Amino acid sequence: MEGYETQAGFWDKTAPRVMGDLIGRPSAVELMGKGRVRREKILEAGCGTGYTARMLVGEEAIVSGCDSSREMLEKAIKEEKDAPGIEYKLANIISTGYEGDRFYGVMSIGVLIHNNPSFVNLAYREAFRVLKPQGTMVVSVTHPYLFTSGSPSMKKGKNWVKHRFLGKENAGSRVFEEEYYDLNGNKFVSEVWDHSIGFYLNGAVQAGFKLEEIREPKVEEKHLLHPSWGKEYGYPAFLQFRMVKK
Repeated sequence: MEGYETQAGFWDKTAPRVMGDLIGRPSAVELMGKGRVRREKILEAGCGTGYTARMLVGEEAIVSGCDSSREMLEKAIKEEKDAPGIEYKLANIISTGYEGDRFYGVMSIGVLIHNNPSFVNLAYREAFRVLKPQGTMVVSVTHPYLFTSGSPSMKKGKNWVKHRFLGKENAGSRVFEEEYYDLNGNKFVSEVWDHSIGFYLNGAVQAGFKLEEIREPKVEEKHLLHPSWGKEYGYPAFLQFRMVKK
């Protein structure tokens, strides 16, 4: 995930600071099952600085987090005082090193969009392997709508996220440069993949999952908390789905 190692400070936070904190992460935790994760083992695959992992601790889950960025994990461990007991591990999400059938749930929040199609399919297989039978996986990614020509992220003007096509494509997925803005107007720049909804869902099914629920949380007027985020709302910001290991 290019950019995360050199811009880890952007994600070092203890309070909501980006659109994902206001819409995506709360919805994804709810989708995993508020009230159902108490005392259950949950893996956040691609945990970054641990913001979502700490949310899961608030739901009384037994949380593990893995990430391939040492810098991100250092910042996650620094915040251990706010959510003690999280097990952090330096590991790639396609090869976590955990034994099979270990976790009740796996969460992947804003991770798969940063990886190519082959990597995404390997990540599904690894999640399937480490989940218990009937275990749950929740995925949240930037909504594919945001990569279409009419979306706010592709227009001139202000928005919480901006996309620019880089002219690269792989297996039908296009590569974009993404600018993502926080509540202070700070900018995070990375490469992201425009995978289709069909790609995400078909890959999950091919890995052995059964789809249970899809969500498309929208930007509302109340979410536009900083001038750098513009004034447009009413469009889908994230694509989320919950699936079960058959």
